[in-house]
Amino acid sequence: MFGKKSISEQLLKKMTPADMALVKLSMISLGLLLATYFEQLRAVDPMIYLALFIIFAIKPLMLWLK
Repeated sequence: MFGKKSISEQLLKKMTPADMALVKLSMISLGLLLATYFEQLRAVDPMIYLALFIIFAIKPLMLWLK
């Protein structure tokens, strides 16, 4: 049990960079789809979305810069 990896870890190990990029693009598409269904999401100030992007991008960016 201690040496066994979870299903998500096994899946991530098999993914290529192209697969990860496709997952990210599909999530962006899902976000745009939800924005079309929920008008309130488009009424929010875009600077809030920019701030969220920066907050979520800090850790991956720090790993990339190391």
